[in-house]
Amino acid sequence: MINARTMPCGVTVVGSSGQSGFIIARWVVLRGLAVVFFSAFYSFAFQIQGLIGPRGISPAVDYLAAAREQLTAPRRYLEVPTLFWLTGASTVPLGVVVTLGFMASLLLFANWAPRVSVLACTTLFLSIISVSGVFASYQSDGMLLEAGLLSAFFAPRGLRPGLGVNDAPTRIARFMLVWEWFRIYFESETYVAYPYRYKPQDPKRAPGIYAPYQPRFEWNLWFASLGTIRHNRWVARVAARLLAGEPCVLGLFAWDPFAGTRPKHVRTVIYRYWFTDFRTQRNRGEYWHRELLGAYAPALRANVGG
Repeated sequence: MINARTMPCGVTVVGSSGQSGFIIARWVVLRGLAVVFFSAFYSFAFQIQGLIGPRGISPAVDYLAAAREQLTAPRRYLEVPTLFWLTGASTVPLGVVVTLGFMASLLLFANWAPRVSVLACTTLFLSIISVSGVFASYQSDGMLLEAGLLSAFFAPRGLRPGLGVNDAPTRIARFMLVWEWFRIYFESETYVAYPYRYKPQDPKRAPGIYAPYQPRFEWNLWFASLGTIRHNRWVARVAARLLAGEPCVLGLFAWDPFAGTRPKHVRTVIYRYWFTDFRTQRNRGEYWHRELLGAYAPALRANVGG
């Protein structure tokens, strides 16, 4: 930790031990986490009523009613942990929770009671995610919740702790946060592309001529890219089969990038491709430009135990 002693003339001499680097890093990490939480609540501010409001696409009130009907009292609160059990999920409580999330993230950024404010951010975000159904199936939501929970033990105590020089992060708190980052890095490596046999994919792979053979699987993927997952639910079934490691579906691809190991996550994204010019082909060996347009469908995650 940083040690300070006051000289008789009133000058403060500051020395540092091995903890100083962790203290500064903690301050930076918590400010960054506040920005991420703010952006998460910001996105919900414009979408929450349309997504899970009473007249939205997938109303949270219906989600809670189904949970109340299907789950017993102790279990429903564990499986659907949300403040909306207390307030209801009508228009006003949804808006209030988002507003409180804004306030908590701003307090965290301003370093006001960081341990309490990060816990508030986490609780409020969990309350929304728990009732968002298909709109909360992203890996990033779980990562943010986990980071928020761990940061509640990582953050300094007090109302205005500054750098928190007298409350350095414990070894176990540092370890748990680093462990989460380690897991995020390696779990995200589940997103290696499954290689197509015929469709453009690798920008450096020259287009081929396969006629009169008709690659129906990849031809249909091209047609699916012109629409949405809602009208092409079979694409989601492809992802589910890959998640299960189904050999006959894997055979539709050039090879299995996981060499027989089942992936933990499978996501479907969409790219736009167009030809490069001759100079690019000659200098960089690339036949295609490609632009990531975003997710085509929510990511699928393997169930615990397969």
